[in-house]
Amino acid sequence: MNKLIMKININIKVVFFYAGCLFLQNCTAPAKKDTANENLPKAEYYSAEDFITVEKYDTHVHINAEDSTFIDQAKKIIFAC
Repeated sequence: MNKLIMKININIKVVFFYAGCLFLQNCTAPAKKDTANENLPKAEYYSAEDFITVEKYDTHVHINAEDSTFIDQAKKIIFAC
């Protein structure tokens, strides 16, 4: 009888141990505030009006005909060749 009680007692401890591990796995320290980027200037973005004046450097086009529409457009919008 004593062995049975000890076995049940150990099983209960194991169950509580694993339950505690599962419960605590989501506990983390509070995230530290990143102060390294606070002194950087705010990023400025291009607007639609800037499209014509900004140099372009990458594209992917399949030209399957002797049509120069894409080439003419690239020249018009300042595409770096």
